[in-house]
Amino acid sequence: VLAVLSTAVADPDIKVVCAKNSVRVTWRVAPQFVPYAARFFLGSCMPSSWKVLPTGEGEAHFNYKFYDCKFTKQLKGKHIIYQNELSFRPQAKPKPVAFKYPIQCVEKRPEGRIPHFLNPGSGVSEGRSKLVFHMALLNEELTGVSKTNVIPLGSFLPIWAAVEL
Repeated sequence: VLAVLSTAVADPDIKVVCAKNSVRVTWRVAPQFVPYAARFFLGSCMPSSWKVLPTGEGEAHFNYKFYDCKFTKQLKGKHIIYQNELSFRPQAKPKPVAFKYPIQCVEKRPEGRIPHFLNPGSGVSEGRSKLVFHMALLNEELTGVSKTNVIPLGSFLPIWAAVEL
């Protein structure tokens, strides 16, 4: 039964449309898989809608943001890459997945965007009250703000903090 299953699912009709911050996937499946509609996944998400077509085939629609469904995000050069996979799991976990299909969306990285880990170790936070909080990482001599936010694991972490009234 698994050989027939993998053959029938191995040539899927999958359409992927990447948009800004989201993805739309349409997965058309053979009639024998329609009873298993709850076993199709995009990452950790079930289909956002399911339709049975006049031909008896099923159509799973996934319409999700990249922060849903356990998408992974990679920053590579001038691009942001979001990755996930479509899967069909005929039986509940821990039984294995019968079919996987990679999904990848690539966006151009915004100009001038600096990853948080490259920002210097200082900042200001303001709320609704009149208090203003300042924090910064100090250099090893405790004489000024550190020029880096890279601190060796287990080492002394000099922090300066102040509150303005």
